[in-house]
Amino acid sequence: MARALADAGVLTAKGARDALVKLFSDKSGISPLSAGLQSGDSTPVQPESPIRPQPASTSFTRVLIPVRSDLTVRDKYVSFGGKVRFGKILEDLDTAAALACYKHNVRDDEEETRRLTIVTAAVDNMLIHEPETTPQDGDLVLSAWVSWVGKSSMEVSMQLHSELKQNDSSILDAKFVMVARDSEYRAAPVNPLDLMTDVETKSFNDGEQRRALRKSQADQSLLLTKPSAEEAMLIHSMFLSTLDKSSKTFNTNVKPEKDKWMKDSKLKTSILCFPEDRNIHGKIFGGFVMRKALEHSWSNAYVHCEKLINPVFIDDIAFKRPVSIGDLLYLSSNVVYTEGNLIQVRCHAEVKNVLRGTQETTNEFHFTFAAPQASDVPSVVPVSYAQYMMYLDGKRHLHHYTQQQRNC
Repeated sequence: MARALADAGVLTAKGARDALVKLFSDKSGISPLSAGLQSGDSTPVQPESPIRPQPASTSFTRVLIPVRSDLTVRDKYVSFGGKVRFGKILEDLDTAAALACYKHNVRDDEEETRRLTIVTAAVDNMLIHEPETTPQDGDLVLSAWVSWVGKSSMEVSMQLHSELKQNDSSILDAKFVMVARDSEYRAAPVNPLDLMTDVETKSFNDGEQRRALRKSQADQSLLLTKPSAEEAMLIHSMFLSTLDKSSKTFNTNVKPEKDKWMKDSKLKTSILCFPEDRNIHGKIFGGFVMRKALEHSWSNAYVHCEKLINPVFIDDIAFKRPVSIGDLLYLSSNVVYTEGNLIQVRCHAEVKNVLRGTQETTNEFHFTFAAPQASDVPSVVPVSYAQYMMYLDGKRHLHHYTQQQRNC
């Protein structure tokens, strides 16, 4: 098994997914995707194989996406505006991240490897440097490798390049956080990372800093703490600017003619989850959920400014619960903040199981889109206190994007 993964070389997107399926096929060659809707042995993992440090090169994975040379692939990856669909790229990023983590954690005992479940816990960020990329710019090459490791979690660094411009800067950079679980969904130990170069050591230290930053941001969430003094002053000033001074009341709101009320920049949809979109563990593929959320949010921002826009940043996606086959996936997005030509969209995802009568949050997504110019983007105006909190949260996420841009 280890040799099969190591010798995989450059894979196509389908080949990467097939490699994951093959990893979990039983000895008769029957894969979890064809054997049924649930997979995995019910026996808990009892680690017997030694946990050995692995260099980053062990996990290095390259995936070819032939958007230029293969017309069938191109049709799936091109938008109606002729650009690459980054929602489809998200699916491939999720697959490549999982494959890189399994390569990093292959055990001597094949059954022990098969009972290890690695899932996406979060997308720390994804920065799209070249959102105008088209299939004519060349086939795409996705590179992924494990760059940071904790006790049961791993950070996967990924880059996307054009095959014709391998020496140029990347089209996008992404950081995914993956976690390992045993067959009873308890934290499972992962192989440490053997740092071989100064570059790998720096990447590891950067991963430590991102982990600390995620914790700090979670502690400062507006769901837990009050706005800063500066933020409180901002929203009070905004509130006063929306009052109709002639009415002498707090209940009459007005806005500039070109601006839009936040309540009017909302979009909702539901998606029924079918077996064709399941992953190797019998749950709905995380990349599918991310693609649907991105394209749903893009539609909302598109309606908001009535211009073709580009995704430029994805920030802080947390996977709180898995999505099961047969669930209804509810997506609810809102344009929550704008600045210049940038549009910040918050997308809330819930899963409803009709038979069990449950409805739970599965994800929160934060997407930043760019319009051609600032004059194309109406400002968004909150009214309720909850909307003001979403406005401030959106402002924080958008400024995280501008900070990332400055650091490039």
